[in-house]
Amino acid sequence: MIFFRHTTGIHYTDELVEWVLLRLSSKGIEKVREGSVPVPKGFFDQENAPMFPSEVLTGIRKYFRGIVTVSLPSKYLLMRILELPSTNPQELKSMVELQMDQLSPYPIDQLTMSYEVVHSTENHSRVLAVAASRKVVDSLGDLFKAKHIYVRSVDAEVLTWWSLLARGDLQFTDRGRF
Repeated sequence: MIFFRHTTGIHYTDELVEWVLLRLSSKGIEKVREGSVPVPKGFFDQENAPMFPSEVLTGIRKYFRGIVTVSLPSKYLLMRILELPSTNPQELKSMVELQMDQLSPYPIDQLTMSYEVVHSTENHSRVLAVAASRKVVDSLGDLFKAKHIYVRSVDAEVLTWWSLLARGDLQFTDRGRF
């Protein structure tokens, strides 16, 4: 997630739109406010339903500050764990692009991609590579823009969870849930 003084993160499922406003301070990252609203009943059941229920934004956009990041649900993503023979960031980027080009049903110029190194040794990297159709990402951005909310970045839902786990920002309950 890109971070400036304030960042708003938005996550959605078929049932709920959740948001959190975070602030970067001398103490680290602080949660300022969070909330959720239900997705209107039957929204995703309608024919040609948009990929996000943008009408819910009207009542909550007043809480958003700074950079807005939206997590894209996994159903819109092509994800793979790749074993790559390098740890050099430039080489990894090229290797991920090559591998995802071979795996994707879309041409490489119609994708947006990212990856996260999940394990590395001296000369080997295991990465979680993620790609999404540019059309999907642009459609999501357009839905927000129509409500005067400008999305600065789109994150893969699974990578958001991974980075929280890797940094130790999630607190688990005694039942192994957070």
